[in-house]
Amino acid sequence: MEKEQYLLTIEYLGFRFHGFQKQTNAKTVQEFLDKTINYVLESQQFKTFSSSRTDTMVSAHKMLVLLQTRGKIEKENFLEELNQNLPTDIRALEFKYHPEKINIIGDVKEKTYHYYFSIGDKINPMAAPFMHNFQMELDLDLMQKACKEFLGVKNYFHYCYKGTEEKDYQRELVEVQIYENDIINANFFPEKSYYLKVRGKGFLRHQIRLMMGALVNVACREISLEELSESLKDNYRGKKVNFIAPAAGLVLYDISF
Repeated sequence: MEKEQYLLTIEYLGFRFHGFQKQTNAKTVQEFLDKTINYVLESQQFKTFSSSRTDTMVSAHKMLVLLQTRGKIEKENFLEELNQNLPTDIRALEFKYHPEKINIIGDVKEKTYHYYFSIGDKINPMAAPFMHNFQMELDLDLMQKACKEFLGVKNYFHYCYKGTEEKDYQRELVEVQIYENDIINANFFPEKSYYLKVRGKGFLRHQIRLMMGALVNVACREISLEELSESLKDNYRGKKVNFIAPAAGLVLYDISF
């Protein structure tokens, strides 16, 4: 049988998963997705490849998955059956035939991430899967100024988990800004919450969480705007960011090809 391929768009709450990519000793989104596809396709041969590898507890509002199969999928109600059998924290949004050649990672034009957070009094525990609560005073105006330091082409060696000198750490970001949260809501959310929006073609491991950590350090006056700016230069060899924001607030919000 000839190899066929499809694009599957999914969303998921990552709070109970150890990331997207399948692992041998942990629950992942890909594991549950593959098990469900195998059940629906009645053991028809297939492979899945994701457009991004979200980490433990990170969620996705829009994740694209390349589904390669041996022979065409004949089920007209494939998407419906998939959603009927997926766990409640994973949902398939769209499914379409894609005969053209595609590099599911390399052909990505832009990714948008949101990091949701609140400031001040401890929040309702029910909100924990969706946002992080910083129980401290943070200068949001200063954080907004600091966001501008990340714009353009910068060196993110100091914003990559376990980075080595053997890799290209230059990345270009076209938007880095903090907004008041009007996207996700629930009656157990705090009265006010926010999100850091970051747009760019690609990101390093834990880059956005380290960026958020640096913004918190600036807001607490632990580092200055000048020190933040220096940390993004090619020749900077000072200390790395000492705070990585917790994972649960991070969401892959959008992705485009």
